[in-house]
This record gives sequence, C-alpha cells and structure tokens, in this order.
Amino acid sequence: MFYSSRIKMLKSKRARGRLNSLYGMRSRPRVRGRLRSERRVRAVEAQSAAAHGVPGPGAWSRAAQVREARARRGGSVCGCARRARPRGVVTWLSVKMAASCVVLLAVLALCLLLLLRAGKRRRQGRASRHVVVVVLGDVGRSPRMQYHALSLAKHGFSVTLLGFCDSKPRDELLQSDRIQMVRLTELRRLAVGPRLLQYGIKVAFQAVHLLWRLIWTEPAAYIFLQNPPGLPAIAVCWFVGCLCGSKLVVDWHNYGYSIMGLVHGPRHPLVLLAKWYERLFGRLVHFNLCVTNAMREDLAENWHIRAVTVHDKPASFFKETPLHLQHELFLKLGHTHSPFRARSEPSDPAVERSAFTERDARSGAVTQLRGRPALLVSSTSWTEDEDFSILLAALEKFEQLALHGDNLPALVCVITGKGPLKEHYSRLLAQRRFQHVQVCTPWLEAEDYPLLLGSADLGVCLHKSSSGLDLPMKVVDMFGCCLPVCAVTFKCLHELVRHEENGLVFQDSEELAAQLQMLFSKFPDPAGKLSQFRRNLRESRQLRWDESWEQTVLPLLMDRAAAPAGFLLRTSASHPPARLLTSASHPPARLLTSASHPSVLLLQRQHRNTSFCHGLALRGWEFRDRHT
Repeated sequence: MFYSSRIKMLKSKRARGRLNSLYGMRSRPRVRGRLRSERRVRAVEAQSAAAHGVPGPGAWSRAAQVREARARRGGSVCGCARRARPRGVVTWLSVKMAASCVVLLAVLALCLLLLLRAGKRRRQGRASRHVVVVVLGDVGRSPRMQYHALSLAKHGFSVTLLGFCDSKPRDELLQSDRIQMVRLTELRRLAVGPRLLQYGIKVAFQAVHLLWRLIWTEPAAYIFLQNPPGLPAIAVCWFVGCLCGSKLVVDWHNYGYSIMGLVHGPRHPLVLLAKWYERLFGRLVHFNLCVTNAMREDLAENWHIRAVTVHDKPASFFKETPLHLQHELFLKLGHTHSPFRARSEPSDPAVERSAFTERDARSGAVTQLRGRPALLVSSTSWTEDEDFSILLAALEKFEQLALHGDNLPALVCVITGKGPLKEHYSRLLAQRRFQHVQVCTPWLEAEDYPLLLGSADLGVCLHKSSSGLDLPMKVVDMFGCCLPVCAVTFKCLHELVRHEENGLVFQDSEELAAQLQMLFSKFPDPAGKLSQFRRNLRESRQLRWDESWEQTVLPLLMDRAAAPAGFLLRTSASHPPARLLTSASHPPARLLTSASHPSVLLLQRQHRNTSFCHGLALRGWEFRDRHT
C-alpha cells in the first residue's frame, strides 16, 4: 500500500503544479525536472506492478497511456504540456516543404512533356530529310559550316542554321529556299562578380537557350555541330539527339581545351575539365569529322574516337579576280581606306585610276599601273594563336631595306578580320611611321573577300595551331585564288603548304623579312618566285569543296536501303540481281552493291577512294574486291 500512496502523492503534486501554472503562481517547470519526475513515476509504477502481480506500466489506465504518448512527443509528463501552436500559423519549414513539392511536381511535369514530345519527334526525325547546323559563334565568320549548309541543301536536305549573326553570311546562304537562319542570343561579358562566375553564368545561359531553340525546332535526322566552341553545345546537342532521335555529327576544327590553355595555362582546372568534357562527349556522338589526318590519328590513339578527315577545300567562288573586277574593288575600298587611292590624278579626265589599276572610260580597258605597289594580304581572327608582332617586325625590316635603296616596291599590307586583339595591334600599327609601307585593317563583306584574295600578290599566314593538329582555312582560300603564301611553321602544316612549291615556310620575323625581300625583288618579275608559285597552283587543279564533300561527308548520310539524292540507281543487264550505283558527278566511279547482301559493297580496285570508303565503313559497309 505504501507504493500506491506514494503514487497518489506524486499525482497530487502534478495537479498542484498544473493549478499553480494555470494561475501564474509559478513558472513552467524546467525540462530536467520533468524528466526526473517521469523516471520517478515509471520506477514506482514498475515496483508496484511487480509486488502485486498486475500488468506493467504500458497496460495501466488511459492516463498512463497519455503520459507515455506525451513523453514520446517530447511534452511534459507532469502535465505541464508545451504550449500548442495556434492554428493557421505557417512556419518557414512548412513553406520550404511546400515549395519543394511544387518544384518537384513542375520538374516531373516538364520531363513528362519532354518525353511525350520526344517520342513524337523521334518518329518524325527518323523519316525526315531535315538537318540542323549549329554554330555557337558568328555564322558569318564560320565559312566551313556555311559550306556544310550549302552542300546539304544542294543534295536535297532542308537545313536550319543556328548561330550568332554578328556579321553577314554569304548571299547564297540567305537566298536559298532550303536554308532557314535562326538567330541565337549571345550573352555579352558580365560586369559583376569574379571571372569564373561570369563564365559559369554565360555557359548556363547558352545551354538553356540552345536547348530551348533545339527542342522547338523541326525534328532533324542529323545535327551538325562545329567544335570549338563545344562547351556546352556538344552536351546539349547530344541530349536533344537522344530525345528526338537525331544523329549528332561533330566537325572538329581544333580542340577547345587547347585554345583555353593559351589563356589560362595547360594545367588550369578549367582547362583540364574542358579536356575531359570533350573526350567524354566526343565518344558519344554518332559521327566525327576532322580537318587533318594528324587530328584523325590523334583522336583515334589518345581519345579512341573514329573520325573521317574532311580537308578544307576552297569553294568555287575562290578564284583569280579579273582586272575589271579588281579595279571596281579598289575604287570601292578607296572610299574608306587611303592605301587604295591613286597616288596622283590622271592627266586625261577620261581615265579612272586607283592605286593599282586604271580604266579608260572610252574603251573600257583596264590595265595595271606601272610602278604599282605590291599588295600583301593577311586574314586573321585576332586571337592568341596568331602572333602579329612577327609581321610588324618583318614590315619594319622591309621598310629599312627599301630606305637603303634596295630594288623593292612600295608595299600595301591589308589585314582583314575581327577579334579581341584587333584594337591592341591597331594601336601598335598607328605608332609606326612607315614611308614605303602602308597598312590598313578593313572588315570586308563576304562577297569582297574572295575578290581581294584573287587580286593580291602574296598572302601571309601567322596562324599557329594551339593543338598543332589543325590547318588554317585562310591558306586554303588563298590557294583557291592561286595566291602564293608565306606561312609560319607548325606540326602538320606540310599537309597544306609545300615549301618552295606553292609557298614558303618561316619561323620568325627575320626569316619572313628575308622572304619578302626575295619575293618582291624586281617586282613584278614574270620569271620570279612569285610567278612560279602561281603557275604551280594553277596546274595543281585541287579539288573544290563540293567535290570533296561528296566523297567524304555524303557517304555518312547514305541510307543502305535507299539511294541518296544526287545518285542514280541502275540495274545491270548482265547481273539482274545486282545493282549498279553510279555517281552523277563522277561518272567513272562505279559502286556495285549485291542485292542478296545489301551490307556488302563490291568496288573496283582502281576506283577505290580512301576517304570515301572510310566514310562508308563508319555506316557499316563491308568492302570486297570485285573479282572476289
């Protein structure tokens, strides 16, 4: 009975505590006191139950169960329960939970919408003859991607070209009914925060914007992407390709991480991250194109990426410029640039004169001026991989040689292009006080650039590949205009420039100055080196872009079940079960495909083209000699 009286006493104390707390006679008991009271009550109840043989504390009255529930909730066992939260009061935790639920539901709804749309687009894209060409840069300064778009349109594909529109592309591109231009919004450099944060915000914005544009573009069978810049374009295009069933084709012009390494250093974490990124997504794409054999071998050996070499080739509009077009171009440029203006006015008012040519208005004949200056052209993007201090030092040396009485002509140096370092070198040029050398830096329209190259006497290329594996396309364009070139040497330049055959190779400003002196001595000299190089270029008859593209890129797009656009299917009379596939552009090339084995290509040995066959091999073709 002692135990039961003890329990009653403790309960009466709890009751008094409740009343005192209710009327404000004492403060709320501390947590430590409540826990001590709870342990004391539990111990007394356990002893009483053991002495009288009754059930344990968990089976006591409703009051005991309420006490246990309060103890589990953290309330007071003594009855001094925590003050209840008023109804309608919303805590910050509940707001965050509600917001998280809303965001989660929105993300799930968006994913469901994308999946539903992707299923429809995959079915449409597989049967589509639509191609999306993506340039995360200025389309007007990306001639190779413009050529891809024009070639695709020529072979029956409808093309959507996505890119920045800072400069005007070629008129053929704008006037084509099969090509649609879609402008991407460029986020300029932010003025707040550290540079790394600015770069991260820019990449995130480009990723979201490009994803939005691609998702709402007509379903495409292929996505052609230029790399670099490939961050974040490769990942976004790969993701869209997975959603929509499009095949991603990456055209490797260079390595993006190597260009970043020129600014940050090769061991910078950002550079290493970019290298890992390019290597990872390069393995995930369907087809890879590259600009040199050296790059193809490097991709295969170091990154385990199979690629097809598509050498840069000049378009058909890169050719020697007739004299009358030269005269019109010089007069046009003379309005804004003084080096193209005549040094003296003609005595005959019927004669129209520029710094290089004159035209008789009566006969319409155009002739070159005697004693005209030599025209040197260099095209650049004004980036870190081109050191224009070499050209400036060579021009200073040429000026000194001309002042000392060497038989050298006056020189007009035209440097075209846009880029981040243009203002820096323009200030350096303005500080020079040349007498025999004039320098101007115009930005030419797309139609005027081939005319200028076809009118020049010598081209200079200062491009040093950041990776050592790409070739300057400006040299390709110059060779298309039969313009000899002096180029700074690097690893794989020999694939394009052959020393003492179509141009010269130099290492520093001293060597370039010596070459300028040798080439322009007794200018113009029909028997000189310049004339010899030009004759060699005329006789080389190199392939143009359209012909090269049909041999290398078009086989990648060929469907084994159907003949591609631009090809003719014929049936062999002597072999009824076989099909003869004849190229319309190359009649002597005959491809014999077996009807019983559609994946086997029988090809005559003498007509086998390495790049063409390699492209077909990537599509799963198997090659056998015709006699086997």
